Amino acid sequence: MGRRHAAGWAVAGVLLALESFQLRDRMRLATTVGLTYDTTREQMKAVLAGLTDVLASHPKIWPDSITVRFMEFSQSSLDIEVMAWFQVPTWGEFQVCREEVLLEFMRVVEEAGSSFAFPTQTVHLVKPPDHATPAPEAARPTV
Repeated sequence: MGRRHAAGWAVAGVLLALESFQLRDRMRLATTVGLTYDTTREQMKAVLAGLTDVLASHPKIWPDSITVRFMEFSQSSLDIEVMAWFQVPTWGEFQVCREEVLLEFMRVVEEAGSSFAFPTQTVHLVKPPDHATPAPEAARPTV
């Protein structure tokens, strides 16, 4: 995985390690893309294919390292796991490449007709049984 310099020392019998990633030759993109629950099966398949295409066509992505998988039904979203390695040596280059990819991810989701999820909750309100509510004035018997 790239060249790294490591140094270690022990304090109170615990080995501590310091690792410098200064000389890396690649950096990992690892993110979760969450789609709304109204995303259809066909839209999900289109998004999965589109995200894979975005990564496979990026010139700085290591082609053997692409992972795009529908991961789970989470509390507020349908989650897609995304992992890939950018062949870049610096954090600045990584940030530029990551931004390019994420902007393309937005295009893919929009074109598939889906949207990104955000934390939500559905509140189900239940009407009390009829016998618990008083009858309206007009329905009361007259004496």
